[in-house]
Amino acid sequence: MDINIPELGAAKRKNGQSLLPTIQTCYFIITGNNLEKNLELKPLFEPGKLFRNHFIVELTDPEPGEPFNHCRISLTDVYVELFTTGTTSIPPFGSGFPAERITTGLEWNDLVLPDDCMKALTEMGNWLRHGHLLYEAGKQGGQVNTGFKALFHGPAGTGKSMTAALLSKQFGLDLYRIDCNLLVATETGEALKIVHKLIYLAETKGWMLFFDKQTTRMIEKIAMQTHDETAHKPALLYLWQAIEQYGGISIFETDDVGKLEAGFLGLFQSQVRFLIPGAADRERIWKQQIPYDHQLEPAIDLAAISKKYVLTGLQIQQVIQKIILQAAVKHEKRITAAVMQEVLDKLPATDAAGGTTHKKEIKIFVSYSSRDSELKNLIKDRLNAHLKNKPGIKYILWDDKEIDVGANWRAEIDAALEQSQVALLLVSASFAASAFIMENEVASFFNQKNGRGYLSIPVLVRNYNFHDFEELSRLQFFKAKYKDYGFDKHALRNELMPFDVLGDDGQATDKQIEDYFRNLSDHIHRSVSNYFR
Repeated sequence: MDINIPELGAAKRKNGQSLLPTIQTCYFIITGNNLEKNLELKPLFEPGKLFRNHFIVELTDPEPGEPFNHCRISLTDVYVELFTTGTTSIPPFGSGFPAERITTGLEWNDLVLPDDCMKALTEMGNWLRHGHLLYEAGKQGGQVNTGFKALFHGPAGTGKSMTAALLSKQFGLDLYRIDCNLLVATETGEALKIVHKLIYLAETKGWMLFFDKQTTRMIEKIAMQTHDETAHKPALLYLWQAIEQYGGISIFETDDVGKLEAGFLGLFQSQVRFLIPGAADRERIWKQQIPYDHQLEPAIDLAAISKKYVLTGLQIQQVIQKIILQAAVKHEKRITAAVMQEVLDKLPATDAAGGTTHKKEIKIFVSYSSRDSELKNLIKDRLNAHLKNKPGIKYILWDDKEIDVGANWRAEIDAALEQSQVALLLVSASFAASAFIMENEVASFFNQKNGRGYLSIPVLVRNYNFHDFEELSRLQFFKAKYKDYGFDKHALRNELMPFDVLGDDGQATDKQIEDYFRNLSDHIHRSVSNYFR
């Protein structure tokens, strides 16, 4: 039957057997032919408004040249399910839904974290308890972002994801991990629908959202408008925009906060630092991880083991699992000292002082002028103090003062050059004027000796126009300005600060010196981590 009702505004299917409703169809059903009321309804269908914002309807763009009210309209599958069954189900994790629920069998009392970390988590708990007050303030016209974004940062295995799961469990909320890789691999139009559905379900069901370290880096590129391939993914951009407006709690994870841009870090209401636990906390974790139905041989001293082996909570858990499996093979529930030691011996070694040697070892060749020996000694001592606590890497700083009396000094230097992966260049005028440094040490760094390049880290220690040296000028120097360390001399504030200000003339306070070395060690660790990852 050929029915012609132009007021209805429906579009024919391609098969010609049925009609598809449009926005005009909605206008006709609600208002008839009242143009004035139709115009009042139009905003409800626009992006960010009622029907679109709450994922009630989906719109298909009109054909070229046709008006907005010719957009084909359909009820979303979420609302179809809601109206027919009275509820909304959670799609299975996969390409069609990039959210996976995270649960834990542990309880809040099982959590072993430093006091500073627990204080930061208390702040998040306060938001979960009283965040509704912010929502009420927002309804009354206050400019309040009712969502809460936190950054969990620290070495792998220190309990970031477990803490997120326990936090959600403590407050009776579901925690969902978001996998951006699934969105990137999805066609743009479909990906936008998926994101909209994800955020709608998160809002209506009160989810906590968790973004692992890989997803956090992808989101950072979007937020900071990084000009690479990732930043041009519309689905990721839409996801970030949705997260910015999300009224719940979002937790982002990273192993190294130093790799994230300052602008991105400023978007978080809370940054929670996770550390490798100290000896006392490690002992608590050992005791927690051993099953109640397993007996420890009396010879096992968990306090001594905790002091000697500097491990994360995850590593301790893995050690216990291996021991239990070995006992199970023998049909035993007894943990012997011999088996314990056997498993521990297979770990990268740690020292008795609590310093970890299960880190990647990086040898740094310190290249300097003899005229800067005193500065070199100060720099080396301070860097050793700061770098020893960096996660994942054990730093060994070497200079020619370690050559024994009577040794072949040239052979010792050549061997150190061969064994080192990093060159720390303490640049000054006397450094650049030294023929031996330039022709031997620096030449080795730039010639990619034996097919292996060095990571060269130049630091300006005394006034010198480093642009005059072509090869050095191509490198990014460690640059510090007077203003970065609180110097009051206005004429100097925007000038580069050579290290001799700190070392010789006494202008710097102890705090300024510590800040300088902390900054320098952070830059060295970041460069080394990125270069040798």
